[in-house]
Amino acid sequence: MGKRAIAIVSTEPKFLLTILCAPILGFSVGLVFTGMSSVIAAPELAEEQLDTTVLIKESSTTQSDELLSDPVLARIAETGIVRVGMRLDAAPFGYVDSAGYFAGLCLTFFDFLESEVRRTLGKTALLMELHPSTTTNREALIENRTIDLECGPNTIKTETATAANEPPSVVFSTPFFVTGIQFMVNTETDNEAKTAVERVGALRKTTGVDAAKTFFPEAELVTFSGVSGRVQGIQALQQGRVDAFVSDGILLLGLAEQLGLFQEDYLLLPEIPARCDYYGMLLPPGASQWENLVNHTLQNPDNRQMLQRRFAPVTRYQSAIAQHCAWAEMTEEPE
Repeated sequence: MGKRAIAIVSTEPKFLLTILCAPILGFSVGLVFTGMSSVIAAPELAEEQLDTTVLIKESSTTQSDELLSDPVLARIAETGIVRVGMRLDAAPFGYVDSAGYFAGLCLTFFDFLESEVRRTLGKTALLMELHPSTTTNREALIENRTIDLECGPNTIKTETATAANEPPSVVFSTPFFVTGIQFMVNTETDNEAKTAVERVGALRKTTGVDAAKTFFPEAELVTFSGVSGRVQGIQALQQGRVDAFVSDGILLLGLAEQLGLFQEDYLLLPEIPARCDYYGMLLPPGASQWENLVNHTLQNPDNRQMLQRRFAPVTRYQSAIAQHCAWAEMTEEPE
């Protein structure tokens, strides 16, 4: 097994650090790499200091003209760099845990993707360049060609073009997760007592804002923003400053676990979301071969099984929602 390296690159020279190490070794300098990229540590870096995180791996050879006609794959073949984005505030997909480690389902997916790109392009060395993303910049990172893929809770939109019939600025991969809008309330809140909800918290520029206006049209909308916005919303609920906080159910569950909340302290309403939301990776348009490669990686049965083993609580949640949302129909691979 070849050596792997992790580099954390920052605009501050004192934070420039590169470590070459065996896959299973951890170092006391603040970086740890586990064999399958499920955890990366950067406890000394604040988000605003972090530009990119680069994961370097080694392997081995062949390329086809058809693949290299794809602009994304052609650039990867030339540079050996895959540029990916990941949220740092969206457990269980991408987040910074209590010890300061980057963690989440997306990091595991990046490992699968790296292997697939190496196999497809026959690269002898490949770098995965990680860019932190947010709800406000994730599409811009794709539009500006800063990254080749963004992994996170990106609700797949049905509209694929603007009112002027222009091509889309981003496209979505095949769905990789299903959830739905739910409201977190304290346990004493009655499921039917909507009139008691006077203030609803939501994360700015998300589907939660529309849901809050639809379900509680008379309630005051309190919005939160930034990578800590969802944490602030749940804290506001605990402190009684809002009566409910709305977000995608899986993100509420992931954050509740992160914050150490007990299940008996809160409810998610409705128990089964009224609307099903499917998540996809954000991709640039006009790169069909790259899109096919990403979709193939997502639909690989071995990859799915490994994700299910690593993220068992997430799998249990999705199984319950999937039965309601006809998940099989959405993820059926075309013949």
